[in-house]
Amino acid sequence: MAVPVSADVKVQKTDDGKELISNGSYWMKWDPVSDHVVGDKFFVNFTTNFPVGTQLSVEYRLIYYANVRVPGTGVTSTVEPSRNVSGYNISSTLINTTGLQTGEYILTYGILNSPDPSIIDNFAFWEVYDNLELYPKNATPTMISPSVTSLSRTTQFTPASPIVTDTTHEKNTTVSSTSSTPKTPLPATTIIAALLLSLCLFSLIRTCCRNPKDKNPG
Repeated sequence: MAVPVSADVKVQKTDDGKELISNGSYWMKWDPVSDHVVGDKFFVNFTTNFPVGTQLSVEYRLIYYANVRVPGTGVTSTVEPSRNVSGYNISSTLINTTGLQTGEYILTYGILNSPDPSIIDNFAFWEVYDNLELYPKNATPTMISPSVTSLSRTTQFTPASPIVTDTTHEKNTTVSSTSSTPKTPLPATTIIAALLLSLCLFSLIRTCCRNPKDKNPG
C-alpha cells in the first residue's frame, strides 16, 4: 500500500483494482502488478495528469534491499509520461526479472523532475505495491489461465521435491536402529556361574590327564 508523504494526498483502490494516488489536483492511477517467477518480463503501466516533462524513477526491488543497491536485487528505470488520445498522460516501463534473487519485492517511484514544483513536493516518493513475490524459475503453479502471461498473487506453488539418496536413507536407518535397541550388560550372577563352570571343567580335565603312576605310586 502506498504511503503518502503529504496529508493532502490520498490513496485508494479503484473498482478495477488499480492504485489511485491523488491530492485533488494531480493524480496517478497504477495498473495492478502480479507475482512472477524469475525470468519473467512484464510491463508496469500508469496513467496520470502530470504535465508532460515530468520524469519519474520506477523501481522494482527486493524489500530487504530497498535502500541499498546490490546487483541482482532490483530493476530501476526512468520514465516520462506522454500524452495519449484520451487527453491523459500514460507511461509504461518494462521490468525484466532475469538474474534477480527470489523473495518479496516492492514497487516504488520517485519524482526526478517536473515543470510544476508542487508535484515534487507532494509526490516525491511512493511505495505503490508491496508483497510482490518473485518465485524461483522452476516453481510450478498448480493452476494458471493460458491467456494470462503473469502469475496471480493468489496462485499456489508446489516446490520441487528434494532428492534423498540411498546413502542418506541407510545412514538414518542405522542411527535409528542403534538408538532404539541399546545393549544391556550381563548380570553379575551369570558371570560368576560361568567362572565356576570354567574352573570345574579345568579341574576335571586335569584329573583325567594325570599320569597313571601318580595314581599308583607302589
